[in-house]
Amino acid sequence: MCQKGTNKEVCFYIETARLKNCILGLIKSEVSKRNELILVFLAQ
Repeated sequence: MCQKGTNKEVCFYIETARLKNCILGLIKSEVSKRNELILVFLAQ
């Protein structure tokens, strides 16, 4: 969360960027999990 006194637009930008990073991180971890499963499946 942003501190009090932070410009609202700046605060919104920071929060949006954090949310994007969080979502991207989740997507990357899901993709890597799936890739690992595919590799394990192909290796058999």
